[in-house]
Amino acid sequence: GERVRDDPALIRKAMKRKAKNKAKSAKAWEARAEQLMDAKDQKQKIRSHNLEKRKLGGTVAANLSKKRIATEEDKDTEGKKEKRPRLGPYAGGGGGGKS
Repeated sequence: GERVRDDPALIRKAMKRKAKNKAKSAKAWEARAEQLMDAKDQKQKIRSHNLEKRKLGGTVAANLSKKRIATEEDKDTEGKKEKRPRLGPYAGGGGGGKS
């Protein structure tokens, strides 16, 4: 069929739809920008923390956090990691592979 371009109701409807999509896109972009700023602030906070610890020197500086700031609670659970079951072809089922 041919497009009818002279129907004012359809033109208004299309304009309204475009405006709605534009507003939705702007809102999503704003959320993304906010998320970026939060991530940037977090990285900067970790960086300043690590630099502060490095100034202290010694064993404190040797154990700098990579992606987060270590707290006292983390130090309590540091050596108590949960053992995960092995996966993969050599998981040790005791079987003999292919017959």
